[in-house]
Amino acid sequence: MNRILTILVVLFLLPGVAQTQSQEQKSDDKRITIGDLKRKMDRKEAVLIIDARSGSSYLGSSVRLKGAVHITLDELNSKIDSLPKEKEIVIYCT
Repeated sequence: MNRILTILVVLFLLPGVAQTQSQEQKSDDKRITIGDLKRKMDRKEAVLIIDARSGSSYLGSSVRLKGAVHITLDELNSKIDSLPKEKEIVIYCT
């Protein structure tokens, strides 16, 4: 089974206010909008959300997505095999 990794690039300007990266930017990465992720969460789709912020960025922020797992980008390679294969994986950082 192919693993699906989706990256949500978010810039938090103020708590609760976010902007996604421009739709016009070309990339090989699969991207998802905040609205699409919210719809998936509301429909209780099989999605694993990974908060990939570094330790200090993560600890210094009160912004958290409900149910997100904290795995930094440095740790991701070593933990990739332990992630569920049946879920879409959404990685975000600020």
